[in-house]
Amino acid sequence: DPATRLNGSFPASAWVYDRQASSYFDAIFLGKSSTSWYSWSLRTDDQNRLQFAISNGGSWIGATDSIALAQNTWTLVTATWDQATNTARLSKNATQVATFTSAITRQAHDQGTLIGYYPQENSFFDGKIDEATLFNRALSATEITADYNAGLSGKSAAKLPLISSWSGEGDATD
Repeated sequence: DPATRLNGSFPASAWVYDRQASSYFDAIFLGKSSTSWYSWSLRTDDQNRLQFAISNGGSWIGATDSIALAQNTWTLVTATWDQATNTARLSKNATQVATFTSAITRQAHDQGTLIGYYPQENSFFDGKIDEATLFNRALSATEITADYNAGLSGKSAAKLPLISSWSGEGDATD
């Protein structure tokens, strides 16, 4: 879907329930690129820490949480890219846990967005992903907190600039 190709500022947000630590990267979101295997990725790393990575086609830079993602519990994860300042922010349960600013030129996101799948390793996120949402501008800390407070029963996203949302209600529309 062309609407899910994010080439300016954006946040990606989802509730995740991680069942077990990964020995490699487990993608929550992956923005695909035709010139390299990804433009951006919200994932867990090989130590099960939440990570938001930006690729320039030859290398990547990431904002990485210092604490592993909790297992067997729901956690709101939000990655925000601010194109104007080249700043990445990573939040867990509405609390910022990592950030970076870099002169990196992000690879074009021209091939859609994957949820829960890392194609280069043919691996799937080992857990549940709910309320996966993409927005068309960076969210403020207040907006991220409102999403967190809305919980799994329904995001406050209807009031925000949505690009796309997948509610994950376990039916044919997922």
